[in-house]
Amino acid sequence: MYSIFLLLIASALLVFMLLKLNFNRTSTFVTLSLTILILYFVVNPRSCMEAALQGAQLFIKAILPSLFPFMVICNLLIAFDGISIYSKLLGPILCRPLRLSKNCSFAIVASMLCGYPLGAKYSSELYDNGYIDELEFKRLLNIASNAGPIFILGSVASSMLNNIYYGYIILAANYLSFFIIGLFSKSKASPRKLNFNPAPKNINIGEAFKASINDGINGTLMVGGYVIIFAVLIAIIKNNAIASIISNSISNMNLNNELLSALFLGSLDLTNGCYIITSSSLSITIKLCLISFFCCFGGFSIIAQTHAFFYKYDISVKKYFIIKFLQGLIGVIVTFLLCTIFITTIPTFSTNNTVGLYNQIWLPYLIFMIITIICLSIKKLFNAA
Repeated sequence: MYSIFLLLIASALLVFMLLKLNFNRTSTFVTLSLTILILYFVVNPRSCMEAALQGAQLFIKAILPSLFPFMVICNLLIAFDGISIYSKLLGPILCRPLRLSKNCSFAIVASMLCGYPLGAKYSSELYDNGYIDELEFKRLLNIASNAGPIFILGSVASSMLNNIYYGYIILAANYLSFFIIGLFSKSKASPRKLNFNPAPKNINIGEAFKASINDGINGTLMVGGYVIIFAVLIAIIKNNAIASIISNSISNMNLNNELLSALFLGSLDLTNGCYIITSSSLSITIKLCLISFFCCFGGFSIIAQTHAFFYKYDISVKKYFIIKFLQGLIGVIVTFLLCTIFITTIPTFSTNNTVGLYNQIWLPYLIFMIITIICLSIKKLFNAA
């Protein structure tokens, strides 16, 4: 409690000094926020270090084993012109329904197999190397952007939920959501064919392998840094007196405190959010819907990671955020519908009661209305582009 008072006093003094010196409001806000984080770290170093270690463990167990090897292999494929081979084999199957050029198939496959943030990374490289144009690049960023099966089936389903079959439900919703986004965002015109034929190069295997490993290390460490930083932020938000006051106020309002907490904290970071949800006492259907939302949406940490790959282009982060949020809502609806098929009853927030699906007459109409609103929003967003 004393640490909170010290933080408040120090923050008040800092605000007074910054306002008196007439600094820019944005700079003042950022400086104040970062100073509060520094002061909290100084006052509570133990909890911050434990959170950083927990984030590092999550990164090592859940992300590093799949991301680094896959990134190295994909870099080698690009070096040896694997994009041309993928475009001929998989382009007609993956890209034709979405009105994308065949060259986009490589980024889509990379995103489907390994997940965030490889879709954004290889979409950017396809654009940089001249395989796709700017309009197609913007569409591909929204399509080749999803969680990978190793994370969903291995880390979430097997390790956290202790049931791999739940992972198949989340994975199906994850793939269907980005495919629906692709269908509603496709342009009426066929993709413009670029006459790009990379000149044949004498590639040294050792040099290509070294470059692939260096790029894989840099990309993997960047992702790990985001996971650790957001783990510390989540710990700071959870473990302070202000959060306890807000939590007590929510409980007094007869709202589900655990659900709201999982929604807020999970929106910050995908990996930590899934861990928080699976550790909660929420019903399995609610857990699967929330995890599906976070896997499709990604959270602020994933959006920050993907933005690190396309920040130098004329891409609206706000628009990307809205589309990812809509994709998350689609994932929730698909997960809920799959649960009604494979789980006979839909549990409520109480563990003692269940509500049969077919007793809820309003449910199909509500889902139809939500899907209609989402589809119209997606069309409006892409027509505005």
